[in-house]
Amino acid sequence: MEEFKTVRELYETCRYGNSLEKESIHDVELEGWVRTNRDNGSVGFIEFNDGTFFKNAQLVYSKDSTEDYEACSKIQTGAAISIIGTFVLTPEAKQPFEIQLKSVVVDGTCDVDYPLQKKRHGFEFLRDIKPTTGAIMFTCPWHKGGQERRPSCGLITKQKDSDSMSVGTVHCFMCGTVSTLEELISNCFKIYDGGIYGARWL
Repeated sequence: MEEFKTVRELYETCRYGNSLEKESIHDVELEGWVRTNRDNGSVGFIEFNDGTFFKNAQLVYSKDSTEDYEACSKIQTGAAISIIGTFVLTPEAKQPFEIQLKSVVVDGTCDVDYPLQKKRHGFEFLRDIKPTTGAIMFTCPWHKGGQERRPSCGLITKQKDSDSMSVGTVHCFMCGTVSTLEELISNCFKIYDGGIYGARWL
């Protein structure tokens, strides 16, 4: 039976957990986004992140062990996926672990002309993209009192030709909360002043 985990939990187990804790993790379920996807013919590698940790997790898929290898090889950067795989420690590699994929479900696709590369971007660059509606997914600070483990239950929409993301709205499609970006920032810092604190950061 697979266990739902976040990328942060897996990294923290590798760093702080004892050998018994590490060996107790077998099949895991993860939800997040594809940062890169590289297919080498018989084996492929996906850089995966769920928004809970700065580092990515490496997902490995192969023709021998992964369902629908061809579909996995065609997953685009930015796609939202849910995966089930086997947690494998890799102490000799750059990353402390990898996930050997068993199955992948594509929850949301992404256009091939998606403008973001996997490097970090500043706010000015993100504002210059100016989509009609821009979506930034994050863990909702209101849902379950800010303790929601599954990431990205929030949505920021950005209006066309806007110069600041503060004009957008924040919508949690899990709990239904609708707010302004200023109120979101204030809530994250636990300062309930109607968004005045958050406005200072924009």
